[in-house]
Amino acid sequence: MSKKFQIIALAALIISAPLAAVAEADRDYPTELNEVQILVNGYSIRVVNASGQDYNVYNIAGIKITSGHIESNDEKLNVRLPKGCYILKVGKMVRKITIK
Repeated sequence: MSKKFQIIALAALIISAPLAAVAEADRDYPTELNEVQILVNGYSIRVVNASGQDYNVYNIAGIKITSGHIESNDEKLNVRLPKGCYILKVGKMVRKITIK
């Protein structure tokens, strides 16, 4: 294998690796049947498969905005948030959400 080919192959690997990681991180589908799903649509936040868990909502500065307990397996959170980015923690799962 020529030195030039090895360098090109290595460069292609380095460039494509971060793209694969981003694609995996942005998935919105569960990998397991009981994985917690967080779905945001406008001002509505829906949490699926998190029955019995607590949730916390933080602003981007890390200040807790609200918290509560999820009672059912498919629950709509009753939080009134202005437009912006927030951090939602449900049990051990942490997700960045955007209210548009």
